[in-house]
Amino acid sequence: MKTKITLLMFVILISCAIPLLAQDQEEGDSFFCVTIPAYKIYPHSKGYIFTYRKNSIEIGRLFFPYEWFWEKPGGNKEPAKGVLVTFRPGNTAWPQVSIFYRNGEFSYVKLYTRQEVLHESWGFRSPVGNFDADFENAEPPTLKFSDLE
Repeated sequence: MKTKITLLMFVILISCAIPLLAQDQEEGDSFFCVTIPAYKIYPHSKGYIFTYRKNSIEIGRLFFPYEWFWEKPGGNKEPAKGVLVTFRPGNTAWPQVSIFYRNGEFSYVKLYTRQEVLHESWGFRSPVGNFDADFENAEPPTLKFSDLE
C-alpha cells in the first residue's frame, strides 16, 4: 500500500514538473521559416531574381546576389546569408525560397532551384530593366503577410 502511494506521489510530481521544463525551453530563441513557391527564377550576371505571386494579379521580386551564397574571401569567416540547393533531374519538387528568421530578425535564406535549365521555372532572360543597383543594395528580405496573400 505504501509503495502505491509513493508511486502515485511520484507520478503527480513528475506531471507537475513537465510544464515547468517546457516553459524554460520556450524562453529561448524563436526560429521560424517562411516558404514561397517560385513563379520564375531569372539568372542575372550578379545573382538571381526570384519572382513570386503576391496575389492573383501582382508579381513580387526578391534579389539574391551570388555573394550571399559563399563565405567571404580573405579568411573572413563571416557566414553566408544563403544556401543554394539544386534539385536533380527526376525530382518533382517545385523551386522555392525559404527565408529563416531568428527572434524576428533575418537569419538566412535557402534558394531551391532546378538543375535543368529548360525547366519551366527558369526565366530565359532577365525581366526588362537594369537591376544592377538592386543587387548592389540588396537587403535581406523582410516580408509582410500581405505580400503572401
